[in-house]
Amino acid sequence: ERNYQSLFSELAGYEKKGVYMLMNGVPASPMQIVQAHIVREDAVYMRDYVLNDNGDIKESGNYIDGYLEGIVTIYNNKGEMIRKINYIKGQKEGKSESYYPIDGKLYEEENYKNDILDGEYKSYYRNGKIHTIGYHTNGVRSGEWKDYSENGKNIGIYTYNQNGRLDGKTIYYIPTDFSQKSYFRKETEYRDGILEGSYIVYDTKDRITEKGFHRNNEKDGQWIKYVEGKIIYEENYRNGRRDGVQRYYYTNGKVSEEYVYNYGKEIEVRRYDENGNLKYERKR
Repeated sequence: ERNYQSLFSELAGYEKKGVYMLMNGVPASPMQIVQAHIVREDAVYMRDYVLNDNGDIKESGNYIDGYLEGIVTIYNNKGEMIRKINYIKGQKEGKSESYYPIDGKLYEEENYKNDILDGEYKSYYRNGKIHTIGYHTNGVRSGEWKDYSENGKNIGIYTYNQNGRLDGKTIYYIPTDFSQKSYFRKETEYRDGILEGSYIVYDTKDRITEKGFHRNNEKDGQWIKYVEGKIIYEENYRNGRRDGVQRYYYTNGKVSEEYVYNYGKEIEVRRYDENGNLKYERKR
């Protein structure tokens, strides 16, 4: 009985300091929490608290037979609830939720199976709209994931393989300014987490502005940059280094400069006037 009185006094002190107390995810008074300290026929049930350096509760949960059981609530140093995790026999199981500080709005939802991330994942903006949605399988990201802007536009689509690595085509929409009314589109390809395949960027009118190819995470082959459908330069790469002829163009379509590289080393330069006449040449 003295232990219960001591616990009640301790919790009442937290309540006076403004600490928000929950039991199984539900607001609870000091008396309700004390009454939860009961001994059952088959199990010992005990409420457990972890305190921060200031003596405030930073984590609370239940123990049954020595295992965490039910919802564990985690607080930041200001006493604001920031996470709730469900446990069964000491392992995370089912839905876990994280919250924004101050206003307590939902920030993230995760699902666990046998203490490992498994199932649907969602994160949210403070306005309640979806930020990211996807799935975990056996602790890693899997399948298709999507990102959204605060106004609800889908701005990212990407796929993970069974190893939790990016695989296949990814699509990102990049706003042209802070108003986020118009977007560029970038498409890249991955193979088991490595950039491998085509790279294409489109402008707001769906015209190609840049295209190239990656091999083993490096630029490889021909890369071309466009402005309003016109080529402004074309470069060639081998294993991420410039190799071969690099050409740059005037707005009239004529070549302005040419650089010749041998696996990253410049060996020749040529410059032309706007009519295409050679006006400078240098060889190393």
